[in-house]
Amino acid sequence: MVHFRKQSKKSSELILDAVIRLIYRTGFHVIVTLRRIGFPRKPGVAVVIWHAGQVLAVQHSYIRGLGIPGGAIDAGETPQIAAVREMKEELGLELDVKDLAPCGNLRNTEVFRIVLATMPEIHVDNREIVEAFFVDPDDLVAKVSRYAEILQPPVDLS
Repeated sequence: MVHFRKQSKKSSELILDAVIRLIYRTGFHVIVTLRRIGFPRKPGVAVVIWHAGQVLAVQHSYIRGLGIPGGAIDAGETPQIAAVREMKEELGLELDVKDLAPCGNLRNTEVFRIVLATMPEIHVDNREIVEAFFVDPDDLVAKVSRYAEILQPPVDLS
C-alpha cells in the first residue's frame, strides 16, 4: 500500500503544522456545535479517486477515522469547480472538470468520482490532511458504512 505523508524535519515547520491542526480541530468542533443548535450545513463536495481498483482514503487532522477528500462549495462556485479546487488544495492534484462523474450525495455533499490510469503524485499538507493512501473500497466501507453507495466500482474501471 502506498502512503502519502509529508516528511518535515524543520522544527519550526512542525510547530506551525501542529498549531494549524489545532485550529482545524477547534473550528470543526465549533461547526458541529453550531449545527446541533440549528445552523444549516453548508453544501459540500467530495471526490472518490479510483486507481487500480482501489480508492483514495484520507486521514483528516480534525476527525477520527478515514474519509474521502472534499470540502465546502464557495459562493459562486459550481460543485464541479469546487471539487477541482478542493483536490488542488488538499492533495496537490490537478484535475479536469470534464473527468469528474457524479456518483451520489451524502449529507448535503455532492460526490464525484474520477478514475486515474496512473498513480497520482499526492502532496498532503500535514495540516488539514495528515495522510492519504489507496485502499480496497470494501475495507473503507467496513470502516465507514455510509460510503457503500458511493464506492460502487465504476463500469469504466480498468
